[in-house]
Amino acid sequence: MPWLEFSDLKVMFNNKTISFGELEIDDNYVLIHGKSGSGKTTLLHTILGVIPNVRSVKVSGRIRLMDISSENGHSIDSFKKVARRSFLVLQEVDHNLFAKNVKDEFMLDFERVPMEILRLMGIDNLLERDINELSYGEKQKVAIAIALSHGADVIFMDEPLAHLDVKSRSNFKRILRKLLALEKRIVISEHRTHYFMDAQMKVKVTNQGVRIEEPQDMNIWSKAFDHIEKRTTVEKCVLRTKDLEVSLGTFFIHDVNLEVYEGEIVGLIGANGSGKTTLAKALSGIIDYSGDILLDGVKVQRKDLWGKVAYMHQNPDIQLFETSVLREISLGAKEDVRPYIEVLGLKKYLHMDPHTLSRGERLRVVVASILSASPKVVIFDEPTSGQDPESTLRIVDAILKFKRSVIIISHELELIKGICDRVYLIKEGTIHEIDPKNVSENVI
Repeated sequence: MPWLEFSDLKVMFNNKTISFGELEIDDNYVLIHGKSGSGKTTLLHTILGVIPNVRSVKVSGRIRLMDISSENGHSIDSFKKVARRSFLVLQEVDHNLFAKNVKDEFMLDFERVPMEILRLMGIDNLLERDINELSYGEKQKVAIAIALSHGADVIFMDEPLAHLDVKSRSNFKRILRKLLALEKRIVISEHRTHYFMDAQMKVKVTNQGVRIEEPQDMNIWSKAFDHIEKRTTVEKCVLRTKDLEVSLGTFFIHDVNLEVYEGEIVGLIGANGSGKTTLAKALSGIIDYSGDILLDGVKVQRKDLWGKVAYMHQNPDIQLFETSVLREISLGAKEDVRPYIEVLGLKKYLHMDPHTLSRGERLRVVVASILSASPKVVIFDEPTSGQDPESTLRIVDAILKFKRSVIIISHELELIKGICDRVYLIKEGTIHEIDPKNVSENVI
């Protein structure tokens, strides 16, 4: 008997109807895939009762999860029953975390948490850390560890690899195999489908419904770099740091001496929690620092960086303010926004509220907004996380086409090797330059 089934399932919001149709699942290991905006997250939220109980959206159709059945969406009572027997790792992991420190996130269950999970996820040394001091990748590790050690009958994960470094992704798969051996039920929605080709069942979500279908075996990065032209060396240094030091909570990075030249793309890599985002926030004036930052050879104060060095946050919601996509992109624009809209594939969303779009679509709106504001330097923090292959290529095209001076933070090492002129590695509180050709999991 299937442990999950639904029929005639429809979700209606913002004058839009997503028809998921019908599906039966009796396998324990399921991969859900599909384009950005196809409805993958909406489907998970509807199955678990987040829709319509947390997100006020109209639902029709029948759902049965284990022995919990509902008509036209879970009632508040069935939602509570589902919550006791399942666990959902959200795309925006901040919404999974509520306690002051990491250990308290596990609440009364901590003594039953397998230490192997903490060790393999790389958080066994973070237990006393303040949640607010963790990097986004470290927060994702904590949320995944909570889910994997939870006594739930079924675990759902929405883009669990989005912010993990390469080593952590491998360790995540090792834990997954152990849990599956214990007959845990696990459903994963993920764009990086090649990590989960061993799933017993692959479900594709489209705007025509769901169907059983294998993901395309697509090498994103080989296509992304076909048209890259060799950039000529430019002598004008637009951003330079001298003996920069940055601290945040217990984290400290020192002796940062880096350079970004006009029109150059610079990669910034390192393990989760190494300090990439912290450094980026200092370079853009969001947090304080000691040492010197120079723009066009002139030493500047922290406030002088605002608007000149733009930072794109890993969570796009932090940088969305307007009620339509067009208004959002136009808000700080200093040039014609149409080329940015075209390259990033946003034309059909112009009159929609950006907050109603999928995470991948929201992120592309933020990319367009930042690029059209023409800052001197742009820092992209994980710009391709949670993106389908088509959207990933659009973002890469935008970064290359508009020829800004760019710093890219990413765990996608093929992306770093493919488009970066130079690369800096942060490791154990220090930073040094490495040849892009030598970028690999081993150096991190």
